[in-house]
Amino acid sequence: MKKIISVLLIIFNLFFLFSNENKKIIISKDLELIKLNNKIYIHVSYTNIPQYGRVGANGLLVIDKKEALILDTPWNDELTYQLFDWVKKNYNIDIKYVIINHFHDDNMGGLAAAHKRGAVSYSLDITKNILKKRDKVLSIKTFSKELKLKIQNINLIAEYPGAGHTVDNIIIWLPDYKILFGGCLIKSMASTNLGNLEDAVVKEWPKTVEKVFNKYKHAVIVVPGHGEFGGTELLKHTLELAKKQAIMEK
Repeated sequence: MKKIISVLLIIFNLFFLFSNENKKIIISKDLELIKLNNKIYIHVSYTNIPQYGRVGANGLLVIDKKEALILDTPWNDELTYQLFDWVKKNYNIDIKYVIINHFHDDNMGGLAAAHKRGAVSYSLDITKNILKKRDKVLSIKTFSKELKLKIQNINLIAEYPGAGHTVDNIIIWLPDYKILFGGCLIKSMASTNLGNLEDAVVKEWPKTVEKVFNKYKHAVIVVPGHGEFGGTELLKHTLELAKKQAIMEK
């Protein structure tokens, strides 16, 4: 019976993956949502970076009944306020929790705004220490290896798999939907390299991604930090890129 339920759940998720792909909700010129199902959205925010141009960053918005959570904030406070306002307008609730993937602005640039709206933020303890050293807004709560949260009937597991894009990057697993938010540890299929390596731990990146793949190879939806979402092919693609980069840096 459990196997049958598992198969049905995979089919259910695949239906939403393909039926809602490219279905966007435009909030503003720099903020949009991609609806995965009636409870989970990808939020995509944009900013201009001199060396890269206009860059989009992904996060997740999870809503069930009268509770909501976001995985990563948009790039800045203004866009974060826009996201909170949209949730309030459309669901009449406030976002309760924020989980930060790592210390870069595409993950926590709007943390001050989230706190002002009453959200409780979580990050890896390593992340908070880095934010403190860099004189950035600090998360309210921390965890060391794993964090389990529940939004009404939706379970979330935040996990530290090891270093890669940064020393502190985490992943988040939604077991009820088999959705993996890989953040900047995971690259989109359009990526031809690992991108920003300024704070990367390249020698650890392949091992970390391989660990994630082995544990979550049954994921149906994989969301990278930037670019289009997909399936576990993103994990395999990232592993290839990471191995290639690690060899180049030996």
